[in-house]
Amino acid sequence: MSGKNIIIFSILCLVLVSSVSLAMECSDSLKPRINLKNSEELIEDINFYAKVLDKNVSYLNYVEINSSFESFSLDKETNEINFTPSRYDLGEHKLFFYAIDDIDCYSSLLVNMFVYDKPRIIPLKPDSKYILMDEGQGMIFNIEVDDKDNDTKEYVWKINDKKQEGDFKETFAFVTDFNSTGEYNISVIVIDSKKLNDTYTWEIAVREKNREPYLFSELPDYASPVGKKTNIALNNYFGDPDNDRLHFIINATNQKNNNKVDIETVIDASNQAQINTKNFTGVLIVEITAMDGFGGVVKSNKYKLFVVNLRGNAQNNVDNIFCGDNMCNKNESCGTCQKDCGPCTGGNEKCVNRWDCEAWSGCLGNGYMIRSCRDLNGCIDETRKPAEIEECEFKSSCYNKIKDEGETHVDCGGQCGQCPTCTDRTQNQGERGIDCGGPCENICPTCSDKIQNQFESDVDCGGPCEECIDKRKCYSWKDCKSHICKSSICAVATCLDGVKNQDEIGVDCEGVCNNKCPTCFDNILNQNETEVDCGGQCKPCPTCNDNVLNQGEKYTDCGGVCRKCEWGDFEKNNPSKALMVKVALMIAILPFIILILYWLSRKVMKTDKVERLILLNRVFGRRKNVFKNKKEAVEQISSVLKKLEKDIMETNKKETREEIVSMISKFLEKLADIRISNDEETIIKTVKSMEIPFPLSNIVVYIASEAKEISNNKYLTAFEIMSKLKDINLAILEIEKSTQ
Repeated sequence: MSGKNIIIFSILCLVLVSSVSLAMECSDSLKPRINLKNSEELIEDINFYAKVLDKNVSYLNYVEINSSFESFSLDKETNEINFTPSRYDLGEHKLFFYAIDDIDCYSSLLVNMFVYDKPRIIPLKPDSKYILMDEGQGMIFNIEVDDKDNDTKEYVWKINDKKQEGDFKETFAFVTDFNSTGEYNISVIVIDSKKLNDTYTWEIAVREKNREPYLFSELPDYASPVGKKTNIALNNYFGDPDNDRLHFIINATNQKNNNKVDIETVIDASNQAQINTKNFTGVLIVEITAMDGFGGVVKSNKYKLFVVNLRGNAQNNVDNIFCGDNMCNKNESCGTCQKDCGPCTGGNEKCVNRWDCEAWSGCLGNGYMIRSCRDLNGCIDETRKPAEIEECEFKSSCYNKIKDEGETHVDCGGQCGQCPTCTDRTQNQGERGIDCGGPCENICPTCSDKIQNQFESDVDCGGPCEECIDKRKCYSWKDCKSHICKSSICAVATCLDGVKNQDEIGVDCEGVCNNKCPTCFDNILNQNETEVDCGGQCKPCPTCNDNVLNQGEKYTDCGGVCRKCEWGDFEKNNPSKALMVKVALMIAILPFIILILYWLSRKVMKTDKVERLILLNRVFGRRKNVFKNKKEAVEQISSVLKKLEKDIMETNKKETREEIVSMISKFLEKLADIRISNDEETIIKTVKSMEIPFPLSNIVVYIASEAKEISNNKYLTAFEIMSKLKDINLAILEIEKSTQ
């Protein structure tokens, strides 16, 4: 028994003995009262106070039965417990308290003290408690909860003490718009199952941010007579989301040579612009720039301004008459002044104009239509040139890029339908994205707004943004700079990760890695090569059937490491030599062939079928017939095969295959010790060793090979088996005849 247990046992014995001896002397009312409960709940970092006794006693103490308190204390003079448990005191503690008063009356109490863990908030990001943001910016707030009990139950996020609705836990997004200037407190409260909680607060200042002006609609083309001003209502086309005063610059260039043209512009307080082209004639390319005074700029589309003489050169100065003034006057002719009157044609003294004019354009923005006319005769005198510009009635339309009467804005409102809004799911009215930016207060998602949006895998990275760095969240390898996404986290790139990343030239080789990249010329079997530097992604390895003369072959795909070359290989590679050999052989053996055929014809024609068989046997075999004593076996197998043939025709069952093979096998074993399971070469050797003469030896080999095919081929039909059986029967008949 340990020393601690001895002390506890002694105290309990003392209490028991005292209770017996003093039972009559100490009543309950006289005993000192211990003001503790059997079970006390304490909370981490929260002070626990208890007055253990109401009066002083001669002795007060406690014994730790099962406790790991680091700094628990009892003030024996004041009878008080004043104790703040730390995170190291978590869990259950059993303490035995006992008190003895002046008259030796005592009390005791076993107290279970349980210290509960208080959830602790660890702010992760932003890491600063004080934050400065701009309007239109967003931010992700992320925490971690240290809770040893793992009983965190509720997360409460607040903005300026207003609870935010939503399923927010350890992450919260704070998004500002362009009306968010001011100061904010972002708070998070974590509550566990015992209602214990912790709070953390960030202080945020949102400063005003300027928004750029926008172009609501493109400007149309205009036309103007020389010297007449063109009026444009700029407010119909430009706007500013902050309602800032806009300043305009109007630039014009000559379409013909792209040179800048000096024009006069006047813009009044209501943004009505007047453009004076002075004495310019031709086509101007005009661009208008709007600025809000805070750095915001937007440019219009480049539109055309046609500046045309009202009536050719009709505004002649009659007092300025001379040869060379580009006017063929009454005292001038083609004979006296070709410079003004042009060359003489058709006997006429004056050049007669022949004008060819294009069709009139549509009515342009400021009520003029234009056309172009040219003199087919090339006369210099253009005094009577037809008009190239005319006033016209500009008709209202929902597609003319003009704010007509009844329209709320350019080509919208009134009879033209609803004007663009910030909720129509269309990018229009100068929006930077669909229903965001420009005149809309909604902020367009970007890759620098500090918000996880637009299918980003983490804040401002992954998806449409740049790849995420290590330890950021990912959906696939494409989201990671390392091209490795494990457990939805971008892993650190290494030289052993099997992925081409970092600045590697190949997979895990060169660049920052020391490994050299494998090639098809490094004399090493690597990169899925079949053999060294061939196969896989390298060139194909040489084989004995690649139709290429390689690897020491004598002819293509034979000789060397390949099969032995045959006559066919020689013939294919040396056709002329092969032909010469064939001719030589034919010449050499032709006399013998003729002699043998003549002798055979004389003998064979005089004998019947059995005699021919015997004769052939004698000619080619020259050995005794070994079948004379096998007549009974032949007759027996013949009858069995005939029966099987009949059974197959009647039942058409595949199951008869095994019986056929079994019977033929027994027959062959009796006849010549041949097993059909042997290969053909072994069977032929066995026949030769048995000295079975030709052609009976061929018949035996044929029977064995047919039986072997029936045995091995699982897909032969009954009809096919029957057909082979007939062939075997024919062979058996020949054997029968040979044994007569």
